[in-house]
Amino acid sequence: MSLEPLFQRIAITFVLFFNLVLGLAIFGYWRRGLIIALLSLFFMVVIFYLLSKFVIRQEKLTISRWAAAILVVITLVAIGAGLFHHDLPPGRDDMGYLAAAIKLTESGSLSFTDPITHPYHPFRQLDVNT
Repeated sequence: MSLEPLFQRIAITFVLFFNLVLGLAIFGYWRRGLIIALLSLFFMVVIFYLLSKFVIRQEKLTISRWAAAILVVITLVAIGAGLFHHDLPPGRDDMGYLAAAIKLTESGSLSFTDPITHPYHPFRQLDVNT
């Protein structure tokens, strides 16, 4: 088995998990126990898939030299971006993300009205009644 189909299957599983969690946050069902259960389920599905592929069926993962070099470069760029993020030009509204995270933990939903974070909050138009 090559690296590309393995990565695609794990990425699709992650995207589905992320969409489910984001939907729960938008519609007001953000609960710690539920999120921990979904995160545990996600990791169990990935681990079960990897075990079934490489332990039970005993498939071998084949990585070419180019693929290994590309993975090293991508990993180094990701680590560099994480370490030197303050030196890179900003492309996101950090205050909006902080306000959304704080209100998500306080109210359990991304739909809220708050006069203090109103100019920063990018999700304030989610609910048509507010």
